[in-house]
Amino acid sequence: MKKPEIKQNIADKVVSYFSPVSGIKRMRARKVMALSDAYTGASTSRRSMYDFTPISQSADDAIKYSRDMLVRRGHHMYRNNPIVTGSLDSSCMSIIGPGLQMHSRIDGKFLNLSDDRREEMETNLEREWRLFSESTDCDISRTNNFGQLQNMTLLQSFVTGESFTILPYLDRPGFPYSLKVQIIEPERVYNDQNRADGPVNGKVSLYDGIEKDEFGAPIRYHIADFFPYQMTGKTQTWRKIDAFGGPYGLRNVLHHYIKKRPGQTRGVSMLAPVLEKLHTLDKYMKAYLDIALVQALFTVFITHENQATGSDLPIYQPDSETDATSSDDDYKMGPGAIIDLPVGDKIMTATPGMPNSNLDPFILAIYREIGIGLNIPVEILTKHFQSSFTAAKAAFNEAWRFYKMRRSWLVATFCQPIYERFLFECIARGRVDAPGFFDDPLIRAAYCGAEWVGPAQGHLNPVQEADAIEKRIKNNITTIEQETAEYNGGQFDRNIAQRKREVSLVKDAGAMEDPKPAFGQKPEQQPDEDPDKKKPEEEEDDAS
Repeated sequence: MKKPEIKQNIADKVVSYFSPVSGIKRMRARKVMALSDAYTGASTSRRSMYDFTPISQSADDAIKYSRDMLVRRGHHMYRNNPIVTGSLDSSCMSIIGPGLQMHSRIDGKFLNLSDDRREEMETNLEREWRLFSESTDCDISRTNNFGQLQNMTLLQSFVTGESFTILPYLDRPGFPYSLKVQIIEPERVYNDQNRADGPVNGKVSLYDGIEKDEFGAPIRYHIADFFPYQMTGKTQTWRKIDAFGGPYGLRNVLHHYIKKRPGQTRGVSMLAPVLEKLHTLDKYMKAYLDIALVQALFTVFITHENQATGSDLPIYQPDSETDATSSDDDYKMGPGAIIDLPVGDKIMTATPGMPNSNLDPFILAIYREIGIGLNIPVEILTKHFQSSFTAAKAAFNEAWRFYKMRRSWLVATFCQPIYERFLFECIARGRVDAPGFFDDPLIRAAYCGAEWVGPAQGHLNPVQEADAIEKRIKNNITTIEQETAEYNGGQFDRNIAQRKREVSLVKDAGAMEDPKPAFGQKPEQQPDEDPDKKKPEEEEDDAS
């Protein structure tokens, strides 16, 4: 690319004459300004871009003074906005449903285990995990089981951008495990005694309730005993919990957030890019409803020319009124209302323009933009499918990409770390025998293998999708076990065992139909059928 030629003007020559150094700096600055128009997005001379001058901030600086307001507005929107409530709840149902189910996947080959021994250990681990996870005793408040805790964590990450989980030990009668799960709202994590951010000692720094080392790794979390500004009558105190502890370096605190920039310490609400549009749309729709309500009210106002003029009509004020304030001088419209005005008072009205027939396309355009910001197609966002089957299928597939990403994130930050922490106690108590678990991290990882299965993608055309599954298996693209898990969240080995029992029961009852050929096999020939014997219709063809 040819560089722009910069010539000295009179001012440049004068400056260079008296101060050559300043003249060189001046010419360098002019060249930089000339080159800045190489990208129109960086131009400061265009009328459309001259006031577009954002500042550059670190990840923490950009979040620090906005996060508190984003969290409060996110909570408000989830409580009051139907689009936010419906979309986030639907996402949780598609990602988690009643809860992600753990299927143990031990690396038997590395551990030199036979298939029978491996399957036995996997069955025992899954049984122990169900004992822990399906009971509300896994929750420190004895309120939710593990599936409900998953839903709470995911929803918090949507609304506030993050969530914290503490893993304390607490013995309770009748339950064999001491491990407990305690979810902490992000508002409770802030600097103890409201100290300012900065260095603590040496290379440790404190930022927004989290102490970090020189590499940015968390060392300690400051967690308040109760919610800020909560009226408890107690003095606020903080617990300082180490991020890692014990001889194995297990995590005591799990921080669930999506880190989008290097050095980012706290999370950002998923609603942040669309909060302004959601709030503006709320006000617009409320104004539209108010206009429609006022136009639906039939009200008669009686005016008097002088004091002597009066009316014998009864004054009627209906019970149902608009949202006007209640006072002696407050005239409220209502259905069929008759209002007597004082002498000299007259009613002047301004007729607002009602939205025309383009209201629905306009609202739908806003919903599309909100859906893009939330990574949810507008058809899924509004739960309204009026386009073609192909478009609806594409919307489902696009939403499912987002659901799978957030499911894998939840597994990596919440489910799997808690399961591994559970295995430490399970094996230490001798409930499951796992030789070498505490000796080698590689052996420990082989025992901790797990697959987390959740709700399957919806089926718009089950027949075609079943045919596609059959073709994928036939061409060795996938396995029956994988397709079973993805189709309805089932387990192939358990399905086969159950089908074996069902077929045996049907056969014993004498209700067995003629067996159909197995998948990939041709029908077998009947024993009493002679392969060389021609059928009657074939003999007739030969005779003709």
